[in-house]
This record gives sequence, C-alpha cells and structure tokens, in this order.
Amino acid sequence: MNTAAANFDNASDASPPRDRVPSAAARRSGPIWPRAVRWSGTAVVCAWAAFWTWFCFNVAMSEGGQSWLYGGGVILVSLGIAAATVRWPRIGGALAVGAGVFSFWFFPGADAALLMACPPIIGGMLAAAGAWMGRGCG
Repeated sequence: MNTAAANFDNASDASPPRDRVPSAAARRSGPIWPRAVRWSGTAVVCAWAAFWTWFCFNVAMSEGGQSWLYGGGVILVSLGIAAATVRWPRIGGALAVGAGVFSFWFFPGADAALLMACPPIIGGMLAAAGAWMGRGCG
C-alpha cells in the first residue's frame, strides 16, 4: 500500500502533505508592476476619499444642521468607492471613474472640475488597469 494513501486513511492525519500546498510566494509569482499599478491607483482613490471625508466632516461640524445630510452622503459615497477599490479594483475603479466624470460635469469651471475630477479618474483607471494586467499572475 502506498504510504501517502495510508496517511489519508488514518483518521488522525487527515491533512494533505505539506509539499503539495503552494506557498504564498508561489501563489504571487509573476511580474510586480501590475500589482504596483493597481495599488498606486488604490492609494490615490483612498487619499481622495480620505480628503473628502475630512473636508465634509469639518464643514458639517462648523455649519451643523442640514449640512450633515449632504456631507454624510459624500462621506459614505467616497468611502464606499474606496472600499470597493480595495476589495474589487475593477469595480471600484469603474465607480471612481464615474464619480470623477460626475464631478467634472457637476462643478463649473475648469480649475475646480480638474481638481475634483482628476484624482478619482486617474486613480480608478490605474486600479482597474493594474487589476486587468495582473489577472493571470496569481
């Protein structure tokens, strides 16, 4: 009888041999640049969400009243997009690009639109592109 098969027949040793389980380094093999692109885009989106959380919280604290309704909505949306970008970079990247396009449309004037629209657009594109480039690498 094969000794490996005998090990599986024994109830006290039901785990597979350790040499068949790939290590974390083996699972993450492949080029590092797709992960670097993905995480740099994710960092940009998270920094964008952190800024809007800080800004809307401070505005709501100083004005009070109904500003909590609008500020809270922006906080929830931006943190939700950042969380989606961390967990699902393709979906979160698409949501971030959509938020950037909405910001570009909503805010008049080129300087305000570019300041508010470029970070989520660039970060979302980088996160989604990095996830698509590295989809077969681990």
